[in-house]
Amino acid sequence: MTEMDDRLSVLFAMDEPRVSSPRFVAEVMEEVARRRFYRDVQTLCLLTFVVSALLVTVWPFIGPGVETLIHALTPAVFAGSVALSLLVLTSRRGLSLLGLET
Repeated sequence: MTEMDDRLSVLFAMDEPRVSSPRFVAEVMEEVARRRFYRDVQTLCLLTFVVSALLVTVWPFIGPGVETLIHALTPAVFAGSVALSLLVLTSRRGLSLLGLET
């Protein structure tokens, strides 16, 4: 039975993963992260270019409407930002950031 156990342990040892260096693994993962980062940057650059080109194309048609909308919504946006600021500052976290929470 010992001979059979030796054979099985040899067979099972062939399926075990190879021991690898933590430094090698870290370098590989760094390279993978770098490639993903570059791919994301390229995607964002392309998307920015496409949106900019589209906006330049349609701006003469939507510009006057956007200006009118901005002038109409400015007071409401200002009031909303003041209300949101007050809400954040008077919340528990906002008061603790200011050192006023008891």
